[in-house]
Amino acid sequence: MANQFHVAHSGTISRLGLIAGPPYFCAQDSAITATTACMTSPNLIDMEVLYQEYESATLTGTVDSVDNLRAARVWLFSGRRDTVIDQGVMDKQFEWYAHYVDNVSQVAYFNDIEAEHAWISDAASNPCDFLGLPYLNNCNFDAAGRMLAHLWQMPLNPSVSTASLDHLHSFSQALYTLVEPADISMADVGYYYAPAECQSGSLQCRLVVFFHGCHQSSVNIGKVLMLHTGLAALAESNNLVILFPQAVASPVAPYNPKGCWDWWSYTGEDYASKSGPQILTTVNIMRELSGYETTVGKAIDGSMPEQVAFEQFDSPTVF
Repeated sequence: MANQFHVAHSGTISRLGLIAGPPYFCAQDSAITATTACMTSPNLIDMEVLYQEYESATLTGTVDSVDNLRAARVWLFSGRRDTVIDQGVMDKQFEWYAHYVDNVSQVAYFNDIEAEHAWISDAASNPCDFLGLPYLNNCNFDAAGRMLAHLWQMPLNPSVSTASLDHLHSFSQALYTLVEPADISMADVGYYYAPAECQSGSLQCRLVVFFHGCHQSSVNIGKVLMLHTGLAALAESNNLVILFPQAVASPVAPYNPKGCWDWWSYTGEDYASKSGPQILTTVNIMRELSGYETTVGKAIDGSMPEQVAFEQFDSPTVF
């Protein structure tokens, strides 16, 4: 989902961090392709087809111009022991971005850590090669810190020791959807993490959007992912607001049994475009946080900050 969001809105979002995911439009509207070529059989991925599909979408305006990717900064991670997304799939992801950026040095790719399929954090309790909930593993590798340092090309202030539960706020995602959240396999409740100074609007803060992986919705694992990726602890010392939109499993139409974000078309054929319902909903939430009117135009939820001054309306989108 993160790379779809980045590609669709590359005119305003210039930084992407991604752990274990296929290149843009890899599934090509097919659940079968998604679970074969895009996960376990990278030899079946035809990069020329993906380039053509993307470039055609830019010409119709369903995603932003290809020119925007020239200056993009991208951070990629693939664990050597990942048994869910074959490392060859992430090699294709690297190849896709390297094809469009001005200089390949803009794309950092870490693929030498003995990690299973998970977000990698020094705050995690599971070992590096563990496969299972909450998909949060400790490999003595600070993914969040390394990612943000590369994307922003600047040193970060050291993390605080722990994130504050008091700074994790919930809100109704239904305020920002064109339909009921369940109709697009999104949860009723989303979250954002904001240090006190960002919440009050007294400081100018950067916005980071974090898309969880399959099985990682708060409905499945509670708040552990939001508090222990390393991002929230960095938020306190670096004036960041972290948005955590939430997908949810759906056993019926739209069929999404693992609570994944839509990257194979269960919400409709426009899922990977600016008009994709999950992408549009996330943009509406971002605009509200940034003080803009939303596309939906519903009332402001009381839990949102009245005003947050963001340095710029571009942000890394991760996992």
